[in-house]
Amino acid sequence: MELKPARLLKYLTMQAAGMSRGFPSSEYHRAIVNWSQDKLWIFECVGTAKADRLLEVFRYARKRYGIKVFLIDSLMKCGFAEDDYNGIKRFVEKLCDFKNEYDCHVFLVTHARKGKSEEEEIGKFDVKGTGAIVDLADNLINWWRNKKKERLAEKGEMDTETIDAMPDAKMIIDKQRNGDWEGEIKMWFCKNSRQFREHKHSRNIEYVPFSTELRVVK
Repeated sequence: MELKPARLLKYLTMQAAGMSRGFPSSEYHRAIVNWSQDKLWIFECVGTAKADRLLEVFRYARKRYGIKVFLIDSLMKCGFAEDDYNGIKRFVEKLCDFKNEYDCHVFLVTHARKGKSEEEEIGKFDVKGTGAIVDLADNLINWWRNKKKERLAEKGEMDTETIDAMPDAKMIIDKQRNGDWEGEIKMWFCKNSRQFREHKHSRNIEYVPFSTELRVVK
């Protein structure tokens, strides 16, 4: 609900191809579309959607198409006022009931509270809204963007090698109810493929292999 479907599909196509340079050809694009036809479904609603309607669609999608992974982007687009803590709590409780009843996964995107600076790292107490969001969730993943690196690169205040060694983002696991590990994973961003990688020089992942070569099998 944060992006129009056309733009979202553009980004997903770039990620599926995993190209470090250039863009998928029209043939490659069609191959990605064909590959994703029975794997990806978009609830086309830009703006403010009602939470009950969203859950209604989720139930239908789970029973009709067997979908197991759901992504809500984002909580602020689900029709709640910022101070409607009770309404938000009830909605998150319904999401928990849904994932338990239908044996599936739900990712709920939230926003962070405004801090003193965008360069500060965030934690479990920085989730915007009621604390019940974190209490009810099985896992909490904080995604931190390294604005300091971007500022240094823009102003040229450090040498390129030092800046490149700094991560572009961190994926921080602040809660894991069914696991023992909590910590952070440093990530480097490839703008062309819109993929995050665990190392600066790691190769992108080609999720949909494609080739125009003619191959003869004997």
